[in-house]
Amino acid sequence: MEIRKPSETTPLKMGKVSVHINKFSFDKKDYLFDDIKQIYFKSKRDYWNLVGVPNKYAQQFGGHMLSVIELKKSSQEITAKTSTLIEHDSMKLAEFYSGYVYLCTHTFTARYNSYMHEINSFGYFKYAGACFYPDGNIVTSKNAKYNIFESKIIRSPFELTIRPLKKPLGLLGKVKALLGHGLIIPTHTDQDVIYTLLEKLYKIKFK
Repeated sequence: MEIRKPSETTPLKMGKVSVHINKFSFDKKDYLFDDIKQIYFKSKRDYWNLVGVPNKYAQQFGGHMLSVIELKKSSQEITAKTSTLIEHDSMKLAEFYSGYVYLCTHTFTARYNSYMHEINSFGYFKYAGACFYPDGNIVTSKNAKYNIFESKIIRSPFELTIRPLKKPLGLLGKVKALLGHGLIIPTHTDQDVIYTLLEKLYKIKFK
């Protein structure tokens, strides 16, 4: 699938969101790329290559797509989604996804710097309800602790599973082992940035 770019006269359509060269618009209002805090994306059909930098995204799609753009100052969320009329229209789906990729590309540095600012300010960055420390420790909202260097990292299209290499002991440990114990991290939000942080901080790189 060819990743398109907007032109001076023709924006990329993501549902009710229009992506222009230097801005995007929604509900008759224009926004700058600098206004964007986070970008969420999911697709009804998942593909293994829906991760990483924009040029490495998947080449085929199908079904419903949804993207939520969170703004910095107001924390307003702008939702872009496909209608049922275009869910089998490959050209329209490609245009929607191209708009998402364009937004990711032009906001990557600011979003990445935001997570790095958290590390510099607090000693960790927060993602999906968990605190990620540079030394590999991960602490969840329920105070469960994992270490990324002592775990197997399993990647799915829109989530990561942090599974400790050391098996838990006792009866409860056996139950957890049978259930496939581990921490599941949804990666719908800022997926391009999160995979870059994993590589930079923990030397974890997915093919």
